[in-house]
Order: sequence, then structure tokens, then C-alpha cells
Amino acid sequence: MPPSEIRLLHHYVRSAIKKAIAWCVALLAVAVAGLGLVAVDSETRQHVLWQSEEYTATITQIEVDGRCRSGRRSYGTRKHLTLEWQQDGRSRVDTVTECGGHDQVGDQMQVWVADDDTHTSSPGVWQFGLVAFLAVLGAVGLGVVWGAVRTHLRVSRILAGAPPALVHDVTDVPWGPQVMATPIGSWGRGVRPAPMPPGRVFASGSSGFYPRGLSLHVTPQGARTWVVVGGRNDHNDSGWRGRR
Repeated sequence: MPPSEIRLLHHYVRSAIKKAIAWCVALLAVAVAGLGLVAVDSETRQHVLWQSEEYTATITQIEVDGRCRSGRRSYGTRKHLTLEWQQDGRSRVDTVTECGGHDQVGDQMQVWVADDDTHTSSPGVWQFGLVAFLAVLGAVGLGVVWGAVRTHLRVSRILAGAPPALVHDVTDVPWGPQVMATPIGSWGRGVRPAPMPPGRVFASGSSGFYPRGLSLHVTPQGARTWVVVGGRNDHNDSGWRGRR
């Protein structure tokens, strides 16, 4: 393999690692910001840490205040509920706002009180939301890191002389909407993926019978180009089969 191609493949690995690091830093910043929003509010922090006290409150008044969004595509009625409960031997009154629901005057509901802040959802709901939030960020981070590791492994196998998973003629491949080939290093430079010229492609991986991963494209004139190849689009399967 020419030294220029070896340098190009090493550059591709370094770029993948840099992108993974940038993603991880961004995800960490989002996680810190999310936890910080909870931590800076003392009442919310106490509630999340189970330091709020639970009481049974009675709805004494309901004030309807227009409509509100209760879901992605659904709307409900905005209601201001006046609640009353006994706390430390004296009566406490507070107002909370809810969207939708079928609450009526005289109904009872559970509330959690931290200092002067009243919550109608339990600390467990808040903790579940935080855990789910961090789990999603962690899953994205692991996916990004695995992408960089997979790139490193693919390049290592190529440099070690591993045989390609697929060898095929470009004319046999539905390069249009189904398989996308992008020259290494072209992302971010205004270069859009384009159909490959006639030649042979030596793919380092496959998705079913479709090329995927790193591939070496060789034209009939002998010009060599390393490309990143996407896999099959399941919504538009033309039934192409490569030759192993």
C-alpha cells in the first residue's frame, strides 16, 4: 500500500477519535448542565433527594385558565388547583397548576412539600427522569466511542492485509439512494456524496450483501480512492447481490 494511503487511513482514524472526544465532551456538558439546573434550585434538590415531606391535600378550589399542551399533539385545560392540608398541626394552603386531568373540588391528592415549594409528583418520578436522561446520554456516548473503536479496528485489519469482505463492480451497486460512498476527508468541506465512477470496489465490511465501512475504489485506469460506504436502505431494496 502506498505511504500516502497509509497516512490517509491513519488520518481517518485520528479524525474519528477527535469526533468521538468532541461528542463525549458535549454530552458531558449537557449532563452537567441538566444536573446543575436541579442542584441550583434548593427546593427541587431537596425534593429529588427525598428530603421533602409527603401530605394528603384536599382540592378546595379549581380555576380554569385557557388551554395548554398536554402532549406532543394533544391539548388540555389549564387548571389552577387550590390545595389545603394539615402540616405540623396547622393548615397550609397552596396553589398548583396542572394541564388536563379530571380533578374536582373535594378530591384528595398527594403532595410533597420542601420548604415553601409544593410538588404533585413524587421524588421517584424525578429520579427516574434524571436516570433516563443520563442513560440516554450515556448510550449516545457509548455509541460514539464504539464507532471510533470500530473505525480503528477496520483500519488495523486493512493495514494488516486482511482480505476484503466484498469485491464487486461499481456498476452492480445501487449507489444512488441505497449505498452512499464518500471520499475520506470530504465531510465538512461542502462535498456531497456522488455516484462512484466505473471500477472495482474492495469493501472492508457489508450489511447483508451490501458494502459497508471502508472501501478501496480502483478505476480501470488504476486510480485509487479510499471511501466511506454506507449500507442498504431497507425501504428501497433492489435485490443487488455482490460477488464474494
